[in-house]
Amino acid sequence: LNSNFAVKTILELEKLGILKAIFKVKRLSTLKKERLNKAEEFLKTYKINEEQALVFISILVDGKTTSEIKAILKFFSVKGKIVNDIIKFNYTLKKFHINFSKLEEEDLFFTLESIKEFYILAYLTKATGKEESFINKFMSKMRFIKLEIRGMDLKNLGLKEGPQYREIFKEILRLKIKGKISSKDDELNYVIKNKEKYILD
Repeated sequence: LNSNFAVKTILELEKLGILKAIFKVKRLSTLKKERLNKAEEFLKTYKINEEQALVFISILVDGKTTSEIKAILKFFSVKGKIVNDIIKFNYTLKKFHINFSKLEEEDLFFTLESIKEFYILAYLTKATGKEESFINKFMSKMRFIKLEIRGMDLKNLGLKEGPQYREIFKEILRLKIKGKISSKDDELNYVIKNKEKYILD
């Protein structure tokens, strides 16, 4: 579904009184309508073309219990893994909000990186202050930060495959987020310099 169709559908459901049956309310709150409008702007700003309707549906289910979320998603024919994803993302973002001021920027990055973009945008429509600023920074810049080094590179450096690969990748990514590493050569040089601590007995 595209974004315009999703919003029109939601407003039509409100007009027909169907929202009352699904959400136990006669009409959407002004705040939810404002969030739907914000979502349309964010979709354009951040050029999110996939799963657009799920941004709006995620806003609608926000604040509902797990059983209510499942019922609403069923009504909108959202099935399978995506149902569990939305419930999981809902829980993850609650923790993100609670721990926001306690976490380092790179840890906040890893939290958002584990969440699909449609749900991050849905959450962004209600975020404020430093939290809102960080999410905008993540969507505009940080989400494009990727590792260039691969497992084969580590293997060529004499490191055996194993759990340490994940540790190395995460450590390098942390440094890229901090701006201390910028190229593949930097990544390789970091591994070479710290190679001894990654060698398994």
